[in-house]
Amino acid sequence: MQFCMTTYSQTFDYLYDQSFTLDVADVIETQNDYLLIAFKSTYPNFESVFIRISKTGQFISDSIDNTHPGYMTQKIHKYNQNYLLIKSILSGLGSDRIVIQEVDSTLKNQISSYAYSSNSTFDIANARILSNNQLLMVGNSFQQGVGRDAFVYQFNLDTQSDTMINLGNNNPTLDLSSDILMLGGKYYVFKTIGNTSSNCATFNEISRYFADWTHDTTVAICNSISTSTDHHFRFIVSALKISESDFMMAARADYSNSINTIRPEQIGQLHWDTNFVELNASLYGKYDTVAIEANQGISRFSNHPFVFVGGTENYKVNPAGVDTTDSFYTLIKTDLLGNPIWTRYYSNHSYLQLRKVLATSDGGAIMVGSSYDENRSNNSSTEKELWILKVDSNGNMSNSNSIIENKLKPTLLFYPNPVNNILYYKQINSFNDYSFQLYDSKASVVLRSAISNTFGEIDVSQLINGVYFYLLFDNNGLAIQRGKIIKQ
Repeated sequence: MQFCMTTYSQTFDYLYDQSFTLDVADVIETQNDYLLIAFKSTYPNFESVFIRISKTGQFISDSIDNTHPGYMTQKIHKYNQNYLLIKSILSGLGSDRIVIQEVDSTLKNQISSYAYSSNSTFDIANARILSNNQLLMVGNSFQQGVGRDAFVYQFNLDTQSDTMINLGNNNPTLDLSSDILMLGGKYYVFKTIGNTSSNCATFNEISRYFADWTHDTTVAICNSISTSTDHHFRFIVSALKISESDFMMAARADYSNSINTIRPEQIGQLHWDTNFVELNASLYGKYDTVAIEANQGISRFSNHPFVFVGGTENYKVNPAGVDTTDSFYTLIKTDLLGNPIWTRYYSNHSYLQLRKVLATSDGGAIMVGSSYDENRSNNSSTEKELWILKVDSNGNMSNSNSIIENKLKPTLLFYPNPVNNILYYKQINSFNDYSFQLYDSKASVVLRSAISNTFGEIDVSQLINGVYFYLLFDNNGLAIQRGKIIKQ
């Protein structure tokens, strides 16, 4: 298999490039490496691929999972000294199954396997192992002509007994359980439905159940930054247990005013206690482009006193699933209340979609997702690769050849261009102080501005309309970027 790689101590970026389209399903950290699960997403060849990357970004190995042809491995867990693989088949032939397979450390030798059969097609959103050896899966099931139902599947790893709990309402378009926590002896299931009846117009709710799965209560995920038209949570909610009495959630938050032809969005976070009292509500990033949440977008390692939240910004909605514009991995580091410590943006100058954020043992985070570049794809105009990015605790990454090919490769993005009054900027793959100078056609400096934040704005309202040129200087006075700005 072909691959492309760049490395740097403690941080790296890695492009896993094949002659077929891949989607990321999961990533875990082991003692010696990172183990990724991806799958070929061309129907009906849903082959799973195991990829090992060292802690410093070195490619170790990859292999195809041939134990269940046609199945997708959607989640992986470290289980005792082995691995637990959670698989589903998307055949659409009326004999769909969930498979729970235990394999040894080589990922080749099966120790045990259990299958749940049904006449539904299952899409698994997340799976967690509780301390009492209970495996809990959430997602949605689909039956042709019936509709979609959110579900929880509970499997006892000791006794191999199981229970399927249907939480749905036969919604024809949207009914998904996207995450699950156990707090204070009760189950909290985070759901996405067509719409709730709440005054914040959210798509999301939490259903709480007792240990025997009798229903306790259901609440809409409303918050202090939501109104009927502004900043409500949408689609996939990722959840994180902080203690037995409080938890955090992450999803996209958008502005739903229909006047806007492009829906501006941000990544949002809520911190609630188990009485559903809001402790914190925060929005991250610049509220300017479409942002989508990662499928698993919030993570904390062990007892580290901080949390990582992630998503994709400048996302373009395209039926083909790819686009020619640049999008950005967005990563936010917060305290345990959800207050932002920093926000960072990353790009390999292609069309990206972040799938999972995983906090790592060294205090940093690894991000995995898909990457599309029409000029790089091997055989198909819609082929996607995997982009794996490891950053340290400050969000720093390597300035490698796959990211910045020379000193004048853009490290800051300026927009909109043309501009009327306010020019915005975002630092991409760099988090430094810069000096911005704008020149007219006579090479005279007409504006100077210091840049010291990840994102910000420059007031150009006093300039006359015309074409201007800028230089960006680092702390040593070296010009590292130049470009053109049109004032109108």
